[in-house]
Amino acid sequence: MSQNDSNNYWAVLNDWHRTAGLVGDAHYDSARLYANRNYWLGIPVIIFSTSVGTSIFATLQQDVHTWIRICIGAVSVASAILAGLQTFLRFAESAEKHHSAAVKYASICTDIEEIKALPESSRGHLKKVLDDLKRRKTTLEAESPDFPASIWKNYAQRFSPNGK
Repeated sequence: MSQNDSNNYWAVLNDWHRTAGLVGDAHYDSARLYANRNYWLGIPVIIFSTSVGTSIFATLQQDVHTWIRICIGAVSVASAILAGLQTFLRFAESAEKHHSAAVKYASICTDIEEIKALPESSRGHLKKVLDDLKRRKTTLEAESPDFPASIWKNYAQRFSPNGK
């Protein structure tokens, strides 16, 4: 292998390391975003459904005003709507998928760092190493969920070759 080929392989490795790090960070941010959305929907569901259940139980023995019944009914409907949205939007599942992708990208970064840290005589054939990393990277890209628009907007400019 010529010195020029070796330099090209190292340039590719450095670029993949930078890109994998950015994509991994974007997936971690996406996981946090979806986890937060899940909490913002899930906590009101718990509060509303508990309030409705307690209110209904407390009013079983009493004759209550119509406006109290309307409020309990409205909170019950809101609770059902939020629970339905939580199920339909699957924020917890999205958070887990993004977290899993982030961990896999971090693994690729670690592998590249290990390759770069090896003495030159121990690195093996760089073309073979790049082919293996390319296969893993391509598979991961295909399996990974898309970023939410807000996350992509924050990271898109960082993916240019000069990082600006």
